[in-house]
Amino acid sequence: MKILLFIPMIFLSIQGFSQEIARFTVFAGDADRLDCPVGISLDQINYNRDGGSLSVLEIAGDSEIPISCQLETGHTTRLWIILSGETPGGTSRN
Repeated sequence: MKILLFIPMIFLSIQGFSQEIARFTVFAGDADRLDCPVGISLDQINYNRDGGSLSVLEIAGDSEIPISCQLETGHTTRLWIILSGETPGGTSRN
């Protein structure tokens, strides 16, 4: 039983240290999209490059859905995600 109480406390403490650094909206355009890769430039966003990790959450209604992401570093820094599933033309995702 002590283990069950300890795990939520760790989860809450990790959540307490997270910080929102950006919000963005992806527009599908006129075409339907399926499992669409998206690259976002992070050049104008200040984030911890010394070992901090980034998380991406899709906001869908009242839900926050974790999305896998990958950083591409080099001359410019880009965050890459894949919007899984279908995104109909004329719609957007946050």
